[in-house]
Amino acid sequence: MLVDTSTINKKLDFHKWEKANRMSIMVIRGAIPDAIQGGIPIKDTAKELMEVIQSQFMSSTKSMIGTHMGQLTSMRYNGEGSVRDHILQMADLVYKLLSLDMNLNDDFLVQLAVNSLPKKFETFKVNYNTCDRKWNVNELIAHCVQEEERQRRETKKYAHFTTAGPRKKDFKKSWKE
Repeated sequence: MLVDTSTINKKLDFHKWEKANRMSIMVIRGAIPDAIQGGIPIKDTAKELMEVIQSQFMSSTKSMIGTHMGQLTSMRYNGEGSVRDHILQMADLVYKLLSLDMNLNDDFLVQLAVNSLPKKFETFKVNYNTCDRKWNVNELIAHCVQEEERQRRETKKYAHFTTAGPRKKDFKKSWKE
């Protein structure tokens, strides 16, 4: 704070600080979404403003962690879309949790993703669990996509046998002959 006996250098420094502080407050306020602007009180210094913002969002960090963890642990692949998209959605949640200072690693995500696969991936799961080497997320995606393609080919093959098989009339004729 300035007093009458402050030196010229002190006054110049104070004015520079005051300008920088005003600019900082403007930048911080400009970065706050309009929807929550009214919930943040007006403060005289950028430091005070940052402290208020931090205190208000500290508790919401915990709730965000809870929300993301709940979504992550309850995700199941239901066959809609691709298995790649499913695993990438899980990875996105893990990266959000990492940004909130949660300590999660690739092994956790890979195991969680494998566990989220449906019953039709049961053989794949057994093969993964008996494999000596751990996979990273990219390897898991590659193997899952390969398994998904194999399952699609199998389904098409069975669908072809069903449609290409003998018709009911022809089948009855062959029994009579």
